[in-house]
Amino acid sequence: MLPELVVDDLEVSVAFYALLGFTIVYRRPVERFAYLRAGAGVELMLEQVDPADRLHPEVELAHPYGRGMNLSIDVVDVAAVHAALLDAAHPVRHRPQERWYARTHDEIGTLEMTVADPDGYLVRPTQDIGTRPRPGGQPEPCWLVVDRRRRRARLRGGRARFALRRCQRPSVVLRGETRR
Repeated sequence: MLPELVVDDLEVSVAFYALLGFTIVYRRPVERFAYLRAGAGVELMLEQVDPADRLHPEVELAHPYGRGMNLSIDVVDVAAVHAALLDAAHPVRHRPQERWYARTHDEIGTLEMTVADPDGYLVRPTQDIGTRPRPGGQPEPCWLVVDRRRRRARLRGGRARFALRRCQRPSVVLRGETRR
């Protein structure tokens, strides 16, 4: 996925994203557009708002833009990004903190912070700090529902094929009974 953000002032936004480690790959000045890249493959497009543009939102834009979403951006050093934002006197919403997120068989760790860009898009610079076993060492439970009459199985809330790849030992439900 390659997000393209509509911004009020292209130069202000380019300067902000430079604090996060982005550089300009190319520009299209007539279209008020910039293509940015950070690190190995994190890319972002910015376009200054123009009501005559074919891609302009059909509703009136109001700050903060991007309500209901945040952009998680992989960075090498969250502390350096935090320091650059503070040096530029840019307000930070959440200072860097360690967070652990559960996956099927382990947890992934990040050092992350939250900041709003000049147009109000929430940006979450994130640094990978590794993985660790899930508490108790147990994988996330998954259930395989078997319908004998139709001779098919499905993951409760998903597809069986995906479940069997994801689950080492899925719990099977037969006529309301649970078997291992």
